[in-house]
Amino acid sequence: MGKNILYKNIEVQNPFEDSFSADVLISDGKIVEISENLSCEKIIDGTDKIISPGLIDRHTHGGYGCNFNTCSEEELQTYLVNCKNHGITSVLPTIMTDSIENINRQINLIKNISSKGAKILGIHLEGPFINPVKKGIHPEEYIISPAIENLNKIDTDFIKILTYAPELDENGEFLKELLKRNIIPSVGHTNSTFDEANNAFKNGAKSVTHLFNAMRPIHHREPSAIIAALNNDNAGVEIIADLEHINAEIIKTVLKLKPKEKILLISDALPISYSSQTETIFGGEKIYYDGHRACSKEGTLAGSTLYFDDIYQKIKDFIPFKDFIGYASKNIAESIGLSPKYEVEKGAEDFVIWDKKSHKIISK
Repeated sequence: MGKNILYKNIEVQNPFEDSFSADVLISDGKIVEISENLSCEKIIDGTDKIISPGLIDRHTHGGYGCNFNTCSEEELQTYLVNCKNHGITSVLPTIMTDSIENINRQINLIKNISSKGAKILGIHLEGPFINPVKKGIHPEEYIISPAIENLNKIDTDFIKILTYAPELDENGEFLKELLKRNIIPSVGHTNSTFDEANNAFKNGAKSVTHLFNAMRPIHHREPSAIIAALNNDNAGVEIIADLEHINAEIIKTVLKLKPKEKILLISDALPISYSSQTETIFGGEKIYYDGHRACSKEGTLAGSTLYFDDIYQKIKDFIPFKDFIGYASKNIAESIGLSPKYEVEKGAEDFVIWDKKSHKIISK
């Protein structure tokens, strides 16, 4: 962004807070002053702009042709550089169910790359410790039981979040091992009952992977993991808010039921996102994109095709911008153990500039 830039009278939008106008001085990509009547050689009129914290995607499978299960270093760099065009300054690349060999190969590639774009904060391993009954697009031949001996086959030192089915962890030993390794357990791709999921939350599971999707649905006489998550104020809930995976009225209901700080917006974006492809192989299965949904031949949703900036255009009628920023930045940071003060402040490097009228990204 240049060595020294002053945004004059820009709107500062911190998570969940009312915005305010200020002069924001940036030097070498870092905020050095937020005040009034600042001066600088290079001044940009900020009256039609907003500055917010950078967004964090804790659940994404790629984009721009990059598939975290198969990508090369070059493909990963292309993805990371393009993330910033969408306001995403940090990511947890999500590796889905695959062979142990492939999982370890991709973990090694991801954890050793020197990013030229968005920061990598760790890996979200979605599977292979899931329930085949709720596998979604995950390849069943690679699903394995949540057992410590199976976990030991995987390089876990860079894994930040692990999605698993708690009903298959009979004695809770797998959950205990995840916590011992400082891996965040997330309940997902699960057929668990209310009691099975609730027990996992009581014993340390921290979140639910894409709430409602790939889990036992709600029945008024047989509550499931969904109700356990909604009733547990300590459990974060991932939401794919593209309005393809969850209806807008359901999202509104979740927002009424859950503490604001436990709403975790995710993209769950596919490798086909922001590419020219209309077909791709994902999870060993052919996926078709019709311009709205990406599905298997049988119609199973495979993931989203939007990043946060475009997702907001779909939900802005019922989610205030200040809350959206909180759901996609501060809440995500806190959910993975980053400093809870994820704000536009002196010393911050992760920030985004938006157009005030359209809420579209102008620059990192």
